[in-house]
Amino acid sequence: MTEKTETKIEKIRARIAQDEARLAALVQQQKKAERSRDTRRKVLAGAVILNAVAKDEKLRNLFRDLLNDGLSAPRDRELFPEFLPVASGGGQTSGTAHAPTTPETVSGADVFGAGSAMPERAEAV
Repeated sequence: MTEKTETKIEKIRARIAQDEARLAALVQQQKKAERSRDTRRKVLAGAVILNAVAKDEKLRNLFRDLLNDGLSAPRDRELFPEFLPVASGGGQTSGTAHAPTTPETVSGADVFGAGSAMPERAEAV
């Protein structure tokens, strides 16, 4: 190969490396934006649910049961003292157990009122 050809190859390889680095940075940026969007969705959904739970006893009981079934780590359960019993010395929970609420016992109409699909807006927290 001639020196001119080798120089062209090196330049092209350098551009490829730069393009790959830019691509990797864009992929990371996109993943970060997706995580941020997902976190925002969860916060807003939580705000809607907590607002509805504060107003509706059936929904509050359903939410308590969902938390009780879905959260096993003490550090997670401690975030919801108003819904979950506090662990006592032996790792057992104190408080009254609630019968599980099934979809058959709580409908969308029970949760959000007849004819209403969901609350229209929730305030951001």
